[in-house]
This record gives sequence, C-alpha cells and structure tokens, in this order.
Amino acid sequence: MSPTKQQLDEDIQFLRKRANRAGSCTFGGEGRSWGISSNAIINFAYGGPWPRKSQMPWDQGDLNACERAVKMLPEHRRTPKVMKALQNARDALKRRDKREEQRRNERLAREAARANKGPRLTNAMV
Repeated sequence: MSPTKQQLDEDIQFLRKRANRAGSCTFGGEGRSWGISSNAIINFAYGGPWPRKSQMPWDQGDLNACERAVKMLPEHRRTPKVMKALQNARDALKRRDKREEQRRNERLAREAARANKGPRLTNAMV
C-alpha cells in the first residue's frame, strides 16, 4: 500500500526536524533522540535492515534516545515491527546490564578471595 500525501508530508516533516537536530551536541542526553541505536531503529522504520547487535543501546541514555525517536515517528511508521525493534533494544540493554553486573560480582569475589589468602610464602622467605 502506498503512503498517502499526508503520510508523506508527515515523513518529510519528521525527517527534516531530525536532520536539523542530528549532530547537535547535548550534554547529559536530555532530549536527545539520535545516535547509533536510535538511527538504526529509524532506518528500519523507513525500510532499512533490522538493527544489528552492534547497534544496540550502550546505556540508558542511548535507550532513552531510541524511545524518544520512536515516539516522534509519524504514527503510520510506528508499526508492530518497529515496536518490536524498540523492544529488542530494551531487552539488549537489560542483557548487557545483567552481564556487567555478573562480571562485577565475579571480580569482587576474586578480589575478596585474594584478600582472604594473606601473604604467600615463597622459597626466598623460608
């Protein structure tokens, strides 16, 4: 089904606003709606490939940008597939956070084990 003239106008307006703000420097990420992960989802919304693993959000700021970008999309572009791509980004960040927590706990356990061993005797010490 071809987009209507109104849908095309909405697409143009969205893309024009996005292009004008892309590349702007925003410290703290307040209001940011662009970046690698959000660009991948928007590209997908406009017929591009499914976002790759390497394009998933790195932190909460990246995921927030994805959420904002999808919210700003014209309604006719917020299809179930696009919403699934957004959910995939959410899930990817949860998995990453879980892996990071597991690594941190393993590191702390190793450090605690080393601290509990005390000094090691060597041949030179005996």
